[in-house]
Amino acid sequence: MTNRFRPILIITIIVVALDQATKYWAWLTFRGEPTQRLFNDMLRLSYHENPGAFMSMGANLPEIWRTTLFVGLTSVFLLYLLFYLLTEEGFNFTALAFGSMMFAGGVGNLIDRIFFENGVIDFLNVGIGSLRTGIFNVADMAIMVGVFGLLIFGRIAPDDEPNHTEEETNETFESDAQAVVDMATEEVVNESTD
Repeated sequence: MTNRFRPILIITIIVVALDQATKYWAWLTFRGEPTQRLFNDMLRLSYHENPGAFMSMGANLPEIWRTTLFVGLTSVFLLYLLFYLLTEEGFNFTALAFGSMMFAGGVGNLIDRIFFENGVIDFLNVGIGSLRTGIFNVADMAIMVGVFGLLIFGRIAPDDEPNHTEEETNETFESDAQAVVDMATEEVVNESTD
């Protein structure tokens, strides 16, 4: 568990720090300003406060429901995800890294929901012409990379080493030891008959 906690913590610190720093930068730079269009309008930067979930889903719910859903249930889900990442057998480093990105992105947006009255700060939009994404942030990117990474590389990518129970390991050791004893005995018998 300890050897998993360190990479989860490192990834979470990096993602949350980057997420919160870019949101603060967006708040300072783009709040009340017109949309900035970069790279022939492929990237748009503008300040938005999203009281709902992804693509503003649930933004029109009463505040008590939004708090219950987006703070309460999200907190429970993130605690479960952390427990799962720490305890589930069969994670290799790649799967653990993608799962940690999902966790870190969730933490980044949860911080906004707890400390900012108007919800999550979004400021990024990409696309070509009318084909565009919704407005998102670094935490959303981390969640999506984590989800797609796990889908592409496997829900849980097992380690190369198979997991054996202690009893199976003891049986294998005993059978190997017996084979060595049998070979040695046969060698001694062959030498004495020569």
